[in-house]
Amino acid sequence: MSKWELIKQKGNQEFRKKNYLAAIGLYTEGIDIDPSQDTLYNNRGLCYMNLNKLDLAKKDLLKAIELNPQNIKALRRFSSLLISEGELMEAEIYIKRSITIDNNDASIKKDLED
Repeated sequence: MSKWELIKQKGNQEFRKKNYLAAIGLYTEGIDIDPSQDTLYNNRGLCYMNLNKLDLAKKDLLKAIELNPQNIKALRRFSSLLISEGELMEAEIYIKRSITIDNNDASIKKDLED
């Protein structure tokens, strides 16, 4: 297992304990080691969402999507964030992208209907 993966696991442990700032620090450390890992940006973005730091969350989730356009978790989290901000038309774009990736997930289709 690579160093960034070990750090990610530690970040995930902190996240599960709701130690979001500690998790952010670990994910950031992982990003410093390997900035090409979309999962680290995705996870850090979720931490920022939980801390209501939405601008930072958006930035990280967009970076995760840029690195991996198939990252369905990042797409769904980003669309959820957009919905919470009332950006429904833009959110629809990301929800539709999620559906093209996983057409069998009924919860994504429900997101679009909502």
